[in-house]
Amino acid sequence: MQTEKICEYRRKCNQCGKVWHSLVEREQEIGSNLGYSKCQNCVHCCDTKETVQLNRNELLEQSELDRLKSCPECHSKDYTEKEVCFEKKE
Repeated sequence: MQTEKICEYRRKCNQCGKVWHSLVEREQEIGSNLGYSKCQNCVHCCDTKETVQLNRNELLEQSELDRLKSCPECHSKDYTEKEVCFEKKE
């Protein structure tokens, strides 16, 4: 049986000292979605309604990524990070 690992970023704000965690997989998923949205915007450039929705989706994804990469306490983007992995518990 293969054990599954979970990896996350452990971030520490250089301004207020707050520590928070974010799943690596989640941030990669958001990054992929952003790339996909940009490609879809090119494909649907003549369809105004579709373009508007794709732009909304892109803004939401970027907003979520910005939130994950900002200190939840003081909202600074000045942080140090370390990737930490551990075995997934069943």
